[in-house]
Amino acid sequence: MSDEFLLDWEDVSGRNDPRQRYRIYRLHSTDDSPFLLATVEDEKAVGVAICEMAREGQLQDAAVGILDTQGERGQRWLVNPYAPAPQVK
Repeated sequence: MSDEFLLDWEDVSGRNDPRQRYRIYRLHSTDDSPFLLATVEDEKAVGVAICEMAREGQLQDAAVGILDTQGERGQRWLVNPYAPAPQVK
């Protein structure tokens, strides 16, 4: 295989790319693992992306997860998709 077609894992994964710091996931009750919906650069973009995806129906009947890839260890999940759903009384 030619070296011109080899990609570095860092380039493919988006690791250490500040434009992909926040990752937004959804988790349906039938899924085993969260599905990556979007990567964004900052907190403002997280809000915009979530609003747009909600309007498009991508978040219907699903838990949402927000991961800060550059956050402190143990605090990277800002919103955990595996957390129990809040109960409305």
